[in-house]
Amino acid sequence: MQKRGFSLVELIVVIAIVAILSTLVLFSLTGVREKARDAKRLSDMESIRQAMELVNDSFGNYSGQKGCAKEDIVSNACYGATITKYLLIAQLNDPLGGADCCNLDLCKQANCNYCFSGYLKDKKNYEIYFHLEKGGGIAKELGCYKLTKSGVEFIGGVE
Repeated sequence: MQKRGFSLVELIVVIAIVAILSTLVLFSLTGVREKARDAKRLSDMESIRQAMELVNDSFGNYSGQKGCAKEDIVSNACYGATITKYLLIAQLNDPLGGADCCNLDLCKQANCNYCFSGYLKDKKNYEIYFHLEKGGGIAKELGCYKLTKSGVEFIGGVE
């Protein structure tokens, strides 16, 4: 009785096909993580927008953020502030963390925390800066954005 098995050439062909398929899958998933982080950022901005409107309804303006000691402050430094009582999200950090987005140069970096800015100057409006790595949804470009009571606005792309 003769044993039949795979020849060396057949095994090499199968291994090559598996390697090519795994490489294709790996390259097709390269932008998925960035898009997922951008989706979280946009979701966080919607949660923050809703919380800011609840603060405005309760206090008559957006200055109810007692606990955020000053403007141009990274959002995660505002824990205990009035806005955190209205937030449905547990954390106000950007998925990558890093420096703050309080100026345009920092905001153009891919790893900057959300930054509350401007609501102490004008109690009828607020600005929250954030960065998108790929863009998506209502924000089509990568770069720096700001959330105001009017919505999301593109500020500038990565240089």
